[in-house]
Amino acid sequence: MILSGCQMPGGKGDIDLLAISPSGIYIIDVKAHAGRVERRDTLRGARLYVDDRDKTLFVSGMRGQTDAVTNALDGVDTHAQPVTPLLCFPHGRFVRLGVPKVDGVPVLTPAQVLTRLRLAGQASPAAVDRAARRLAERLPPFTGS
Repeated sequence: MILSGCQMPGGKGDIDLLAISPSGIYIIDVKAHAGRVERRDTLRGARLYVDDRDKTLFVSGMRGQTDAVTNALDGVDTHAQPVTPLLCFPHGRFVRLGVPKVDGVPVLTPAQVLTRLRLAGQASPAAVDRAARRLAERLPPFTGS
């Protein structure tokens, strides 16, 4: 189940995509930036760079989205469906093999996102439906501001 353009509580932006599957609930933030995507380890910790520009704030922004989704699911049994933020760069050029993570957030290509969504999971179809209904109710479509 996919929900798109969900309103953040308090009208503070939107969530690009929510994917609810038996393996988890994925918050997918899609970035249109093109260029080389890489993780760099610096004295300040792991940083996300796109074409030599520090874009680590993209990762920081995922914290609020993760909190909003977790809070929206309050009262719904999601023990078999961990909430996982993902950053996706459809036009990015990934220079290293594997999946870079910055502050625990995987930075992926669209193909890597699809692989995650297709993972087998423990949640039943009914549990997926309950989580999707709750998220659709509590995080309605973004109307802009």
